[in-house]
Amino acid sequence: MSGVVRSYCLSADGREKVFCFVYTPGEPVTSIYNLDAGITSICTIEVVRDCSLLLVPLEVLDNMVQSNLDAAHIYEKMLSNSLQRIIERDLVLASYTVCARYEWFKKTYPGLCGLVSKKDIASFLNMSSESLSRILRVFPDDESST
Repeated sequence: MSGVVRSYCLSADGREKVFCFVYTPGEPVTSIYNLDAGITSICTIEVVRDCSLLLVPLEVLDNMVQSNLDAAHIYEKMLSNSLQRIIERDLVLASYTVCARYEWFKKTYPGLCGLVSKKDIASFLNMSSESLSRILRVFPDDESST
């Protein structure tokens, strides 16, 4: 993977809530899907910047995981890393101030501020666009996002 991808879900009132970003070269772009139970994702994956992606059909991935121990370990590691990021973000959203959330975002996702919209960053950090604009006045060098 190269480029920038975001995953979002729709809130009860129809607003997009950004769930995650993928932008590190080689990082897998995956959706929440349970191979055993056949549970499909409630999130939409969208390309934000031009990307190069390798698509592995779900049936092929399922067969690989079922028949190859190395593939199963890689899949398990991807799920574990994803769960770790979800838990970390949930803890940040639950316990950090809005300013501290933005500082965490800059540290955890270096270089992403200039690649995604302020609206998406605000949504990802569970704050209003107005709150993010106020924070960006404190960090004027970070206003390069679209």
